[in-house]
Amino acid sequence: KLAYIDCALLCMHGLNGEDGTLQGMLELSGIPYTSPGVLASAVSMDKIAAKLFLNGLGVKTVPWAWFDKAEFQTVDGYKKILASVEKLKYPIIVKPSNLGSSIGISVCRNRTELCAALDVALEFDNRILCERALKDITEINCSVLGFANEAAASQCEQPIKWQEVLSFSDKYLKGGKNKGMSAMTRKLPAPIEDEKALYIRETSQKIFLALAAKGVIRIDFIIDGGGQIFVNEINTIPGSLSGYLWEHEGMTFGELIGKLIEYAEADRARKKCLNYAYESNVLNNAGGAKL
Repeated sequence: KLAYIDCALLCMHGLNGEDGTLQGMLELSGIPYTSPGVLASAVSMDKIAAKLFLNGLGVKTVPWAWFDKAEFQTVDGYKKILASVEKLKYPIIVKPSNLGSSIGISVCRNRTELCAALDVALEFDNRILCERALKDITEINCSVLGFANEAAASQCEQPIKWQEVLSFSDKYLKGGKNKGMSAMTRKLPAPIEDEKALYIRETSQKIFLALAAKGVIRIDFIIDGGGQIFVNEINTIPGSLSGYLWEHEGMTFGELIGKLIEYAEADRARKKCLNYAYESNVLNNAGGAKL
């Protein structure tokens, strides 16, 4: 060994970092790490898988459709995709399924814009998600911190957006280099009714526990003009580790990091207690070696 690693503190977005691949390498290496595990990371990162998970959990999402690049590349498939997507009704948001930080995302108001947006999205991913773009929306974020059966929800925040969809620049470059999400303009706590805030916090905890997540995550919600609440996306390594939300709860950033490391080490210790091997005579009976 070149060095002994006590714990890996993960602070990255996108492919090969937030999607479970790095988490899998750390699992194989026996190194504790601070983000949710392989399953929660992979499901949350892939927007299509996340929609299926949320709908199966009984959580409401905006109307959506998806397709694979292979279908898009045939004439009949192309027509079928356009017809299916346009059933959502314009305006429509087009997103690469497995990419973060608002990269490759477009809002379309007609077929010409839709076709152009699909071409752009397919440069970044082989699977594409399309959603109905709701009007007069309020975006609300909530963070959850915990491990095992512990899931504490933060106060809800309302990010103030500059465009219809928060861009990469909005999320990570506002306020100067390295300021990240903590530099965004926001209302904290969010100016929404108590019952809506309670629903969002409880739903966030429900999602965290169903994912068997650990550490800190942030779940983004949308409230439409009619007051309906939808889950937009799950961020397993949120910008600034949602430290600004937990500071509002009285926890310093240093204390948050300490908690994340504590949960990472507890998770590793709990996994060491499990039995991963057992004796079987299946191969022996088939003429092979006994396991």
